[in-house]
Amino acid sequence: MLAAALGQLGRTDKAILTIDALNRLSVEHHEIQEGVDFLLFGPYTLEDVDLWTFNVADDRERLREGLRLAGLPETGEDTEVSPPFIPGAISIDVVEARQLYDRGVMFIDTRPKADWNTGHVAGAVLLELEEMFTEKAVLWGFEKIYYFRDGFPTWKAAEYPIEID
Repeated sequence: MLAAALGQLGRTDKAILTIDALNRLSVEHHEIQEGVDFLLFGPYTLEDVDLWTFNVADDRERLREGLRLAGLPETGEDTEVSPPFIPGAISIDVVEARQLYDRGVMFIDTRPKADWNTGHVAGAVLLELEEMFTEKAVLWGFEKIYYFRDGFPTWKAAEYPIEID
């Protein structure tokens, strides 16, 4: 938030220092949180703003614009970022994911096996994809697909049931 405000004020020098400090902290935090997926950890990009919850959509756009002015990159180098939504799938948050889990809905994890082995939703099924999970998945014949974009890092942070292989 500070970096976005500094960006809006044209104080890009201080905004860049703020972003660099945040990215350093996220790397240090990642080392402590062994096995946590990189989706929630830096270096941060403008696409990460889609993961943050806001009551007013305009707030997200003001934040995004401030961070853009601060010099935050649109995407990370050589990283695949999950799409904000999948056409034909129902996007859900961590609370809705837990409710579905409690009802016995099957969870399919499409992360690479190396990530899966560091931890996954208890009882989930691994389905390694050659490419990113997309709207093609809704054509597999399932009647209802839920898309939990925040994924395993958010599930683990909520202290919901996990397994480690």
